[in-house]
Formats: sequence, structure tokens, C-alpha cells
Amino acid sequence: MNAAQWAWAAVGATLLVRIGWMVLWLPPAGGALAGLAAALWPFLPLAAALAFRLTGPLIYAGIAMLICFAHGVMEAVAMPTLRLAGLLETAATLVYFVALWQRSRVKQ
Repeated sequence: MNAAQWAWAAVGATLLVRIGWMVLWLPPAGGALAGLAAALWPFLPLAAALAFRLTGPLIYAGIAMLICFAHGVMEAVAMPTLRLAGLLETAATLVYFVALWQRSRVKQ
């Protein structure tokens, strides 16, 4: 797999972790639909980039990954019961950032 494929895989893994966490494992008081909205809202810039066929959708995914990284670290530190989910989310975002860094090094 090349670096771009690793980055897309990390975006997919982050989406799966967030959906599993906020819809299946610990849905908010508003129900599963509210959990799905909370899981997907950081990825709106990526959805817009894909819908309008903008160049560099991985950069737009980076916006979501920064939000997910901060969220995962916060949950892993603040809530011991959610530490595993927070660490999984953080690990997936770190894979994305390393893959994006590697991709930029290959292109130079």
C-alpha cells in the first residue's frame, strides 16, 4: 500500500471507531441518530470536497482528523471508562498524519 492508501484507510478506521463509539457503544441521550450526527460532523469538509470534486481531498480530511485527534486524546485522558475508544481514535489519526507526511515526502 502506498501512503495515500494508508491515509484513506486511516480516515475509514477513524470513521468506524467514531460510529461504533457514538452510535453502538455509548449513544447520547438523543438516540442513535444524534450519535451518528455527532460522529460524522467533523467530516463535512471532506464530504464537500468529494461532492464538488475539489483537489486534495486528503487535506480536507485532515481538518476532521485534527478534530478527532483532539477528541480522542481528551477522552482518553479525562474518562477512564472511554480510554480504549479514545486511544483507538488517536491511533487512527496518527496513522493518517504519518501517512500524509510520508506522501508529501515522496512527492518532493
